[in-house]
Amino acid sequence: MKAKYSVENFADLFYYFYEEPDEDYGLYIDDRILNDHTNLKWLCFSDCMNNGGTSSLFIDFTPSDKGKYGQIIRFLHDPDELKVIANSFEEFLDMLVENGMKFISPDDF
Repeated sequence: MKAKYSVENFADLFYYFYEEPDEDYGLYIDDRILNDHTNLKWLCFSDCMNNGGTSSLFIDFTPSDKGKYGQIIRFLHDPDELKVIANSFEEFLDMLVENGMKFISPDDF
């Protein structure tokens, strides 16, 4: 079975983001993300479908010089973008709590 994400997938994305940016939206890659698809070390921890598009979340262990080790990257499809949404997993969880994300509690059962 072929992996959902591979170097080839991201090579295509990086090419698309840098060589053929959308006239309306410009570049879709955050400068905190390493621009070397052959050396990416990302851990995917979430895949979502929303409003006809898809998104995935990754912990980034190979940020660019402007990024932070462990930052959270969101890949969003339609429109395509790679963006850092939090500097750490802890910051990501804090963001969810601050935005009212519902978590399962023992009272729910």
